[in-house]
Amino acid sequence: MDIYVTGSNSKMLSKDVMTAFRGRGDSVEVHPLSFKEYYDYVGGDKAEAYEEYALYGGMPLVLFRKTEDDKFKYLSSLFEEVYFKDIIERYQIGLRNVRLNLRQQEETHIMENIMYNELASRGYSVDVGVVDIFETDAEGKRKKISCEIDFVVNKGRKKYYIQSVLSFGDARKHMKSSART
Repeated sequence: MDIYVTGSNSKMLSKDVMTAFRGRGDSVEVHPLSFKEYYDYVGGDKAEAYEEYALYGGMPLVLFRKTEDDKFKYLSSLFEEVYFKDIIERYQIGLRNVRLNLRQQEETHIMENIMYNELASRGYSVDVGVVDIFETDAEGKRKKISCEIDFVVNKGRKKYYIQSVLSFGDARKHMKSSART
């Protein structure tokens, strides 16, 4: 006989559950759909599909909601149930965009969320990091500069540093990014 225990639990994190059931259970991570998975299902114009994916994300049940209102209600209920009840009640933390009622839809943040989900679904350990570089100033003195990296990605022994840029509209940002890669 197989018994499966699933669902959200604000009292125990997955690592707590695994400790409680030591040797008698497995943890299975479930990720939102990647854009490829989403597009394989919806098809059609790729640019339009990306706009929808960027707006609503990769939660599978969104695909079965027909109207914008139904999609928004579904996502709001997820936020209410998972984030507000499970996470905020346990840790007294807030999620800025949820509290803003999803009004802040900056394209760069959406892109970073999509990239994070894609990397995590491919089995990478994803962190935000800082890389120290050394430059020589006009007087010949070396100085250390700490640069934030959008993603430090690890898989096995391999480590990747990823700096995401939505567009190179600012020539100075382009120069900084290309000089440090």
